[in-house]
Amino acid sequence: MELLDRAEPIARGQGTDVDLQRSVLLARMGQPERALRLLQDRKDLSGAARLQRGRLYDSVGRFGDAWKDAVILVQIALLAGLRAPASAFYSGVLRGAGRPDYAFLLAVVGLVAIIVLVPAAARAGVVYVALAMAIQQAVDWAVGATLVRRLTGFSMRQQLLAGSGPLLAALAMGATVLLLSRPLAGAMPTLAAMAVLVAIGMAVYIGLLFVVVKDPVGKLRAGLALFRKAPKSAVA
Repeated sequence: MELLDRAEPIARGQGTDVDLQRSVLLARMGQPERALRLLQDRKDLSGAARLQRGRLYDSVGRFGDAWKDAVILVQIALLAGLRAPASAFYSGVLRGAGRPDYAFLLAVVGLVAIIVLVPAAARAGVVYVALAMAIQQAVDWAVGATLVRRLTGFSMRQQLLAGSGPLLAALAMGATVLLLSRPLAGAMPTLAAMAVLVAIGMAVYIGLLFVVVKDPVGKLRAGLALFRKAPKSAVA
């Protein structure tokens, strides 16, 4: 520690995060609380420092705080996932319509978007990488929706509405889990509360599917029957 004190003026002049170095050293010396205090309230932490802070939160038993820095990434990922119900079937529709070249074009567009966006965003940090991936998925959806519309005449609005049932059920499930999480967390152990929330979320989602999707059982049976009747080459 004395060596770090002597080197601190030079290290800070070179852009080295001295607090991070001190924190790592204190943690290895068995003093995680002191190590955490060095990083706890800082807003300008690098990725390595955020990772160290998360480890320290874990080591002192503050497991909720350990996930704090990941919240925005999870939020971006959830926003990006909103388009999934509407676009999950694009490749299958394009191949089924006899246009595997369109499916290949869709895959190429997604790959090019990743190659262009992610390296540029990586310089700014992991949050911007997550935003770049969300933009890539939006581009992927727009191209896929355009190709499907060209083949089938099914408009983008109709494609969005086709996936609206599962989306509405998922939003209601998320809202229910969010509302119940605090009361349950205070009424029972953490693992038990998580198990109850998972069970409630599944029940709400499945129940609402039967409400917002017309004849879900019939559609499932029809899909399975179609799958069974399909030639083996088409299934493969």
